[in-house]
Amino acid sequence: MTIDALPAPLAIVTGASSGIGRELARQFAENGFDVIAAAEDDDISTAAADLLSSTGAEVREVRADLANFEGVEKLYRAIQEDGRLVRLNVESTVHLAKRLLPDMTAQRDGKVLFTSFIASEAPGAYQALYNASKSFVQSFAEAIPGKRTTLLSSPAKDSKP
Repeated sequence: MTIDALPAPLAIVTGASSGIGRELARQFAENGFDVIAAAEDDDISTAAADLLSSTGAEVREVRADLANFEGVEKLYRAIQEDGRLVRLNVESTVHLAKRLLPDMTAQRDGKVLFTSFIASEAPGAYQALYNASKSFVQSFAEAIPGKRTTLLSSPAKDSKP
């Protein structure tokens, strides 16, 4: 998988039908993010369509009143249905390992290099799902028996050697 094949990061913007929320959604989309745009009014459909046509980003509209329980649950379900980070860092990792490792073992050739990140070592504010998914990769790689796997855990981007 090339870096270009990775899914775009996801921004969830509430109040995205007008004003600051709409502008934030546009800024995210123009800067490479896919957007879940939420608002309680009918204008969210127009705002989402405009965003899609002007940026080409993947845009999903959610009409929900976040002042009530049902509205919050509706937005939460939309976010959960997206699930791209978990699919990338957890499901696809397991699926690919399950497909490759038996063949490598039978042929007595090949290795899988799992990449993790220092984030896997601790919970992180504002990126809890990412850190947890990388923690899974690390634990999964370490749990596979045999010598067909290697775990590479990179330091933080701004750390000095």
